[in-house]
Amino acid sequence: MIDYFIGDPRKVRSSGRINTIVESVRKRAVDEVVLLIPNVCIPEVFGAFAKHALSTWNRQSLRLDRRRYRTLRDSFRRYLHNGAVFQQYELTRYHVLATDLIAPVDHWYRLQHRNAQPMGAIDHLVVAMGVSLCRLNGHDAVAILTFDARMSRAVRRAKSLSASQTAALKSPWPGFRLGYRWRPEIYPRVIDLQRMPDSALRDLFGAWPLPTRSPRGIEPRARGIR
Repeated sequence: MIDYFIGDPRKVRSSGRINTIVESVRKRAVDEVVLLIPNVCIPEVFGAFAKHALSTWNRQSLRLDRRRYRTLRDSFRRYLHNGAVFQQYELTRYHVLATDLIAPVDHWYRLQHRNAQPMGAIDHLVVAMGVSLCRLNGHDAVAILTFDARMSRAVRRAKSLSASQTAALKSPWPGFRLGYRWRPEIYPRVIDLQRMPDSALRDLFGAWPLPTRSPRGIEPRARGIR
């Protein structure tokens, strides 16, 4: 998300991909793609804008000027307003409970691979929200777009678990308590925009790259970033 608004010279591939996806939706070039943003992630986006504009002491700051900072904040608000580009996906208690379907796997995988850092709680919530969406809409209709290799790796690992491996977690598989019957499809697809090949995006969207031009006579959903 941040790479769409700001861009990162270290992530040229992923920045270009997320720009194509968002612009395709913003300009109404595709009708069947809906971009959801978990509401718990929205403060992270505003916080990232502030970090890059105001944390001059931070070596990771991109040193945005104040005018650019205001422009990005206003643009993001427009994209969120009435679901113009991004539709907010509200966190519920069931999402919180469903983190138990990914957090144990994530931390167990860390114990098996010492160089792999586990995800944070917000990332676990994002995966849990994806699990819920799969339950409502079907596995093939849902995908999490990320630049985080940890998330992609943890979900792949969760999908590949066997009964003996779940026993290694020292507790029964928690999905039964939440009404989930074990199968790999309860977990969403996770598309690592930095590392996955174009074929993964073609499989997800049906074509790649997506068109990014508004149809004749149709206005974009929101004014773009200037």
